[in-house]
Amino acid sequence: MVPGLSGALRVLLRLRLGLGLGLAVLVSAGPAAAVEFAVVAGPHYPILTVSGRILPEDDRRFQAALAANPGVGEVWLASQGGSLGAGIAMGDLIREKRLPTRVRAGTTCASACFFAFVGGFSRTVEPGGRIGLHNASRSGSERYRQLITEALLDPTLGSVDQRVEQIIMVTERFAASAAGAQAVHLVKMGVSLRVLDRIFGTFHDDIHWLTPAELTSYNVVN
Repeated sequence: MVPGLSGALRVLLRLRLGLGLGLAVLVSAGPAAAVEFAVVAGPHYPILTVSGRILPEDDRRFQAALAANPGVGEVWLASQGGSLGAGIAMGDLIREKRLPTRVRAGTTCASACFFAFVGGFSRTVEPGGRIGLHNASRSGSERYRQLITEALLDPTLGSVDQRVEQIIMVTERFAASAAGAQAVHLVKMGVSLRVLDRIFGTFHDDIHWLTPAELTSYNVVN
């Protein structure tokens, strides 16, 4: 038994390890499909469409898709989100190319997709298109899970209070890193930081759909 590990914390640890195993089984049974890229003909220039869940490293695939199709004149986004880091990197690539972005009628761009969308030199959400926001989650980060497990098992942390303090410190560090990256990206893209109120005020298992007034007020569309 780890010193200072209460019955409640032992239950928490078993749940955490059990959830980790369950996730591994789910992933191996049906791994999440990476985002898909396709080039379609537009009235004036080819259009690169981006659809599906954004996974880590998908920004590199996106960069390759842009390089392979230098004539692309616009990016259409339809994604429920995924990796925050990849979404931000995709937005940077879009801005570097000075490409416009669009969310078409009947499609959604949420979570990490939002950070790719705001990279557009000009940004359009068609009537019936939706932009969704929520707080970032670290539940899928192996490094975060490793550090939390270490805090639970570390024999040098004798009391429950010490373990809780360590978990809080790790969580704050990860949260601050994510918040900083989001803020810096929004400033670079000319989006009002007031949109962070909607992001930070919405739990990860919920979503806030920006209204047409908010899209304009926060300069998400321009």
